[in-house]
Amino acid sequence: MCTTPVIEALRRHYPTAQIDIVVNRSSQIVLEGNPFIDKVYTYPRSKYKKGLKEKIEALKEKTKILAEIFKTGYDVAVMFRGSFSPSAYQFITASRAKRRIGPGSKRHFTDPIPNDKLPHEVEWCYKLVEPLGVEQRDERCYFPLDKAKLREFEKAGKKGGILLNISTSLPENQIDVELGKKIVSRLTLLGVPIYLHGTPFQRERLEAMKQCSGGEIVETSNLKELASLLSLQKCYISVDGNALHLGSPVGVPTVAIFGKNDPARWAPYRYRQLAIKSPTGWAKDISPDEVIEKVKKALNGNF
Repeated sequence: MCTTPVIEALRRHYPTAQIDIVVNRSSQIVLEGNPFIDKVYTYPRSKYKKGLKEKIEALKEKTKILAEIFKTGYDVAVMFRGSFSPSAYQFITASRAKRRIGPGSKRHFTDPIPNDKLPHEVEWCYKLVEPLGVEQRDERCYFPLDKAKLREFEKAGKKGGILLNISTSLPENQIDVELGKKIVSRLTLLGVPIYLHGTPFQRERLEAMKQCSGGEIVETSNLKELASLLSLQKCYISVDGNALHLGSPVGVPTVAIFGKNDPARWAPYRYRQLAIKSPTGWAKDISPDEVIEKVKKALNGNF
């Protein structure tokens, strides 16, 4: 998601260029349908495949994509990573690009970009295209919505509220039931609908928050559906995870809760001042009052 503003900037700077991008399959939904991209190559990560047969199939698929990239050939290749990745460099090599830009040394890149002190991820992406003369302007994160699901949510009246998302895979970024109850009980005093969202595995936790504190559980099947629901709300509260940055493309102020990661680098770019970092590195230890304070600022536009 943090790469999408610079993709728009690249298209503005090179309006007729062929702009293709390579991502792993888990990120495919973020970039498919982006009007500034000509083609999205997606590959499976073999290291996440369990069986030998699955690993071999994933490797075959990746090899096929590498061959297609080699056949196409490119003038410029950019590695949008904070540090050098041997796996990603395979695609750089396959591109046959004479100009190669990325984090690392001149051994790998014609234009190595120093990465000893990384800024926010969005700003870092712009740093990577500086050698091409691309400048940051007013570009925003882009993410397409599910129009049918959007109409469904509108018809059901699920709008004008605050959406709390607790979906995350890392234990350090999870909020426990007790903290969730305290946050939701305080949110109900603000006089707007409260919607609770998480994965199916977190249903029991969501039910506990709902029964003790109020709020309505809303289920979605993918990020596009969640973004469609979010676009109808006044404020978004989310733990650090795949869905954290959805507020930026739909223009909904986001209160980001961080456990492990640094918000200075990973907070939703438009709403960096609303981010909260746990003093212990565990999201469950943040103050519910601090969350409410940030929500009030978001609702009043004071950020």
